[in-house]
This record gives sequence, structure tokens and C-alpha cells, in this order.
Amino acid sequence: VFRHQQGTWFNTLALSLFIPTHSRANMKGSVSYEKTTASDGTCVAILTLTNPPVNALSEGERVGLQDGITRASAEQDVKAVVVTGAGNAFCAGADISEFAGGVKGPNLPMVIGMLEASSKPVVAAVDGVALGGGCEVSLGCHFRVASTRTQIGLPEVNLGLLPGAGGTQRMPRIIGVESAIDFMCSGAPVPAAGAAKVGIVDKVIEGDKAAVLKGAVDFAASKVGAEVRRLCDVTAKSPGNDVFDKKRKQYAKARPGEAAPQAIITCIAASTDRPFDQGMQVEGKEFKLLMAGDQSKALQYMFFAERECAKIPGLSAKPGPMEHVGVIGAGLMGGGIAMCCAEAGMKV
Repeated sequence: VFRHQQGTWFNTLALSLFIPTHSRANMKGSVSYEKTTASDGTCVAILTLTNPPVNALSEGERVGLQDGITRASAEQDVKAVVVTGAGNAFCAGADISEFAGGVKGPNLPMVIGMLEASSKPVVAAVDGVALGGGCEVSLGCHFRVASTRTQIGLPEVNLGLLPGAGGTQRMPRIIGVESAIDFMCSGAPVPAAGAAKVGIVDKVIEGDKAAVLKGAVDFAASKVGAEVRRLCDVTAKSPGNDVFDKKRKQYAKARPGEAAPQAIITCIAASTDRPFDQGMQVEGKEFKLLMAGDQSKALQYMFFAERECAKIPGLSAKPGPMEHVGVIGAGLMGGGIAMCCAEAGMKV
């Protein structure tokens, strides 16, 4: 299903996964579809992920991406596609509230495979965070354009999981095996400038979200007629078994007793010694084992529990506007707080 035959399988796939209109009303999240014109006159379709506040990938968004790329592939006037997120985020990852009841509708690896298989250029316009599944969606696009404030990461390890939508297979094909292991096993995001330096991002654009979206549309138009870049077709080079052994020992010490880092290394190793689709099978198997384990269940429980602590039952008062702020101390932390507040328009 991940292999492309000049886009001819789209209609069959869409029909096989057709979801009746009446069931869409119950879905969380959506993807809007609109067409715009690039600076050179090229017609570009824009798919916008919408699930406030951070566009977590819910069933509605997966269905919307599936429908959107199918429609864009079929419309002859559309020459390229841009995928972006509503509000101040591209996408902060999977909607983990779906995990307990079982994920419904098309799964994310298949939807990302559809984006990647498109014969028309697909560009991710990333503004804000692109974490977890959001990062994986961007990796399924042929190119990535980001704002200067963008943060990109694969933090699944902090929930006792691994990137389960192709992240362990595509990321090593961009940044190399050792860097991919550190990126996923640490779970720490990187800013746009750092992502561009290692090749995750193709272009960084100054300005607000509108500027980034316009830049992405023009970038997509510039790729019409050129060969699209599919990471599934790239070969990940193996650094040798001694490197994998060294990394296993490193993260056994850094994250003692945790199963996820070792599973991540297993998946990344699979990206170097077999075809992409077989590597995806290894990733799927390891993800299911972690998902069923006690560690991921406990970490997911803690994730939701920490957020419940911020909610006070019966409290209806809303905070007033904060226009002035005083910061005591001008060290690294104090300086950072002062800068963030000033950039938000406060008097510091």
C-alpha cells in the first residue's frame, strides 16, 4: 500500500476506506481543503489540520488528510499540495485519548503513506510545534518549510512508546542512524534552525504564520515538474553493529530499565538492513509490544494525571489580561522569561 503506481491506487484505496457522511459528525478534529494561487500562478491545494488547541491527530484529521490528498490528486488544476495546521501549531502528535478506546478509522501510517505516494509535490508548512505524529506527517511530505519559532521532535519515548507512523524508518534516512537514535531516545525537540542544519527542514522562513504559508505555497509551486523526494525510497546507511551495541549500552545507562529506547534502536537498525515496508513491519510490531506493556500504561496515566492537577473542580473564574510583568533576576531563566513576555507584547 505504501508503493506508488503513478497515483492510480488512490481511488481504489479511498473507496475501500469510505466512511459514511453521517458518522463524520461524531469525529473529533477535521481538515479543511482550499485552493490558492502561488506567485507564479500555480494552483496549490492547502490541507489544514484543525483540532484545537494543538491539532492532535484524531480520527477526523486522519480521515480529512486521506480525503484531501485523494481530492488534490484527482483535480487536474491542482499542481501541488501544502499541509499545515490551524492556530499556533502544526500538530503536537497523536490524540492519546484515543488509545484507551482503540483507534478508529484509517491509521496514521497508511495516511502518511498516501501523502508520500502523491505524484504531485507535497510540502509541510510547519509553524509552531511538530511533535510525534505531527513530525511524522511532515516526514511523509516530500519537503518541509518551517517558521523560525518551530520546534520539531519525536518525544514518544517519554510515554514509554516509539514513533509508530514511520518515524523510526524515515528519520534515519534524513539525519543518519546515530543522530536518529539520539533524537528519538532523548525525546527532546530541536528548533527550526537546528532542524534545517541536519536536513529535516528544507527552508526556514522569517515572519508570522501567513508568511510561512505563503512561502510554503510558492516553494511547492517551484517543485512542480521536478522529481518528488520520497524518504521511503532513500537507503539508510548502517554504521555497523558496534555502533548499535554502543548506543544500547548508552541508553541502558541513561534511561535504566526503560523498554522504549531499546525498541527504538531495534527499529532504527531495521531501517538499514531491509526494505522500507519490512522496516515498517518491525516498527509496528515493536510499537504494539510497548503499547501493551505496563511502562507505557503507567506513563500515559501520569501524563493525564499531571494535567488533571491543574484543574480545580467548580472553579469558573477566568484569569484577567496580563499586560505588565516584573522579573526578578536576569540569569538564563530570568532573561528567557523576560524575552518571551516582551515578544508577547507585555510591558516588562
